[in-house]
Amino acid sequence: MIDITDANAAEQAEAVEQTLTALHVADKPRLTVLNKVDRLTTPMGQPVACLADAVTEVDEDEAHDDVALVSAERGWGLDELRARMAATLPEYSRNVVGPTGAPLPAETPVGEQRAAG
Repeated sequence: MIDITDANAAEQAEAVEQTLTALHVADKPRLTVLNKVDRLTTPMGQPVACLADAVTEVDEDEAHDDVALVSAERGWGLDELRARMAATLPEYSRNVVGPTGAPLPAETPVGEQRAAG
């Protein structure tokens, strides 16, 4: 997860890439999550009003199938993120449980989820 508004976002992404390479897991499926897209602005300097606005403001170089745009604060893109995580990592969808240990549906709020283990 990368804070897209951080001035050092590119350097942080590179550090993650180097770490994954050093751990010999860079070839594993992954999804880069760009958070805080609600803080982006349009070319006119106006704050984006919704996820669709944010998508148009992200650099084409950053728009890939392995990138998800979200605003955790506003809840933008979280349903799509859950679905993409489940599709990319099928074991994820089997291992997400609630406080009682029962499996949760994908639409369960993140704060109510925990990994099984």
